[in-house]
Amino acid sequence: MVKIGIVDSGLDKDSRLMQDVIGGVGFLIENDTLYITDEYDDECGHGTQCAEVIKQYCEMAELYIVKIVNKSGVCDSILLLQALEHLCEIDVDIINVSLSVANDNYREEFEQIICKLHNQGKIINISVRNGCQISFPADISDCYGIIGKTLNDIQYEYNADQDIQISSSLYPLFVPTISGMSQWFGGNSKATAMMSGIMGRWKCYKEADYDIVEKNLKNNIDSARITNVEKQCTSLQKEKVFEKISAVIEKYYCDGMISLDTKFWDGNKCRITNTYGLLCEVQEILKIDLLKTVIAYEDMYTCDTFISYICRML
Repeated sequence: MVKIGIVDSGLDKDSRLMQDVIGGVGFLIENDTLYITDEYDDECGHGTQCAEVIKQYCEMAELYIVKIVNKSGVCDSILLLQALEHLCEIDVDIINVSLSVANDNYREEFEQIICKLHNQGKIINISVRNGCQISFPADISDCYGIIGKTLNDIQYEYNADQDIQISSSLYPLFVPTISGMSQWFGGNSKATAMMSGIMGRWKCYKEADYDIVEKNLKNNIDSARITNVEKQCTSLQKEKVFEKISAVIEKYYCDGMISLDTKFWDGNKCRITNTYGLLCEVQEILKIDLLKTVIAYEDMYTCDTFISYICRML
């Protein structure tokens, strides 16, 4: 078993992942006073999405939740410092920080705390700010700085000599968030959570410290996304499903008419106007539950891959 600390906006209290939570806290600042609480319910969804991605790659992970991001998605350097300091006292193996801070005013303090965590044998993964090539605190030594990148045949690239050592796939996953909804989740935050999950899987198979993680990274040891379904489907099955749901897909496809060859993505932009609405209607027609699964970019890259995915769920 591996224990992963998630420093983010919390976890939705109704999430299916609550059964995997081994503890958690919340930090907040009100009227210039720092408070610690046992409340960590997610109010913006980002932390829940990170947790879903981690569990998709490491289903054996136990989660420790540290909430420092409010419902507006805003964080403070002091809160991140407190969260990391707190995790020095908590038994976790990996710490996922899919966020950055606005400035490096507390660089020395961050360096000291991250060094302390590193010396405890904890793996710290920190994402680069979206739209940047480097940001703080991802550029601190003793942690892995992670940035999302368009990668087609591999999950990640590793360069130990760079300030930001890991580039991992930014392709999104359609994951549950708060209030019973699901959304596409990509970019650097997803890329970082994915690497935390991959490293978690390594640790589950072997007592993983920095040495084994470094070895696996340098040797490009990969971890494929956990697939929800493995059953194959026939052309006849796909034709029957397409006939049943093509009108619904056309309702949500931005250009109207579709065929099996229709692409649902233009680069990183989804051409389905409301994926959640589409899935709700499709599962009602076919009497299957699509919203309890994590759907990958490649599952909905074209109409054909989407139909194939659905057929394997039947």
